[in-house]
Amino acid sequence: PRDTVNDRRLSYRARGVLLWLLDKPDDWTTNADQISVAGVEGRDAIRHALRELEKAGYMTREKYRTPAGTWGSTVVV
Repeated sequence: PRDTVNDRRLSYRARGVLLWLLDKPDDWTTNADQISVAGVEGRDAIRHALRELEKAGYMTREKYRTPAGTWGSTVVV
């Protein structure tokens, strides 16, 4: 929807990351490091964009505990 690409709460960087992520298959997984390799933005810039998207409600983060006892998270766009 055009509302998404025109959402003034988001920087152009965050809009680009969101559109790039939405182009991927539903079961696709990645992280900020892998996203940064696919473009010219660095890992920290991608992390900032992901935080923007989460704050605006385009992403949700689900935390879980692994069988090994460590914490992990799944982010859903």
